[in-house]
Amino acid sequence: IRVLSVEILNSKLNGNMPMALVETVLLATSSLSVLFVLRWYEGRHRYSSVGKGVASRRTSITSNVSKALAGIIGGAAVLFLILPLLMVIVMSLVKDGTWTTELLPPSYTIENYIRLFRDPQFFEPIRNSLWMSGAATAANLVWGLLATFWLRRRKGNLRRFADVLIILPWALPGTVVALSAVESFSTVLAGTVVLLPFVYFIRNLPLVVRAIEASFAQIDPSVEEAAATLGADSIYTIRRVVLPLVLPGAVAGSILAFITALGEFVSSIVIYVYSNRPISIEILSQLRQFNLGTASAYGVLLIVLISVTLLAGERLRGPGRDPLVQ
Repeated sequence: IRVLSVEILNSKLNGNMPMALVETVLLATSSLSVLFVLRWYEGRHRYSSVGKGVASRRTSITSNVSKALAGIIGGAAVLFLILPLLMVIVMSLVKDGTWTTELLPPSYTIENYIRLFRDPQFFEPIRNSLWMSGAATAANLVWGLLATFWLRRRKGNLRRFADVLIILPWALPGTVVALSAVESFSTVLAGTVVLLPFVYFIRNLPLVVRAIEASFAQIDPSVEEAAATLGADSIYTIRRVVLPLVLPGAVAGSILAFITALGEFVSSIVIYVYSNRPISIEILSQLRQFNLGTASAYGVLLIVLISVTLLAGERLRGPGRDPLVQ
């Protein structure tokens, strides 16, 4: 099946940039059309509760046959979901090229993991992913706070226009954002290690802004008024009153932006250079060389990094908050 995202990449690799740009415009137009239609439909309707919600009544399963069927179906669903993950873990413990026709691997080893950290060539994608995701997320946090402070003081058409601009990078496919960045900064950033984290920053900024906006929406204006009444100036109020209240939302948005950038592939495949290739690109490279063990080791490491990031985010947000992952 041929899709526009793949055709854009193929046109770029073949040096046919005019065709790639035409395909980019078509893909962007399709995405934005759906976005504007949905926003128009949302603006025509208001949804509000007119009564007290009623909790659904639980139904107990009394039949032994039904209990057995529910257990079998539930177990099969769980196995279906975790089987790919288990397969990746098993493959990461197999030396490249040794598991071919056998039902089970002939031997297990941690050589793939050792090579990832001992060999500079294999460790470079890990370092690249961490620093690029970290730099993009730090910029997302700073710009997200500044943008939200500015937006909450604006009303009317200007606010709606700014909202659309902020959500655009998330509504557009990653291929469109990446190729647009290449064309816009072709004489400055194209072919450098800076362009990829810059695209990560653009793509994930809506995540951070929306999370901070949600935290701001829960702040009662009387809190800031009380601080001003007690003699606090604007900077002191923001630093000691507002920021602590929006910090959980800022952390949640930053964590989601970081893990999204950590595994980003669609934008990366368009604009990466060898010196800043991330983990996702290195996985593809190893698969093309049929080094399934090494590729799986990268995959397991990426899962571990994302899990550790989520756990760290939960600790930073503090107790009593809704979990980042249900």
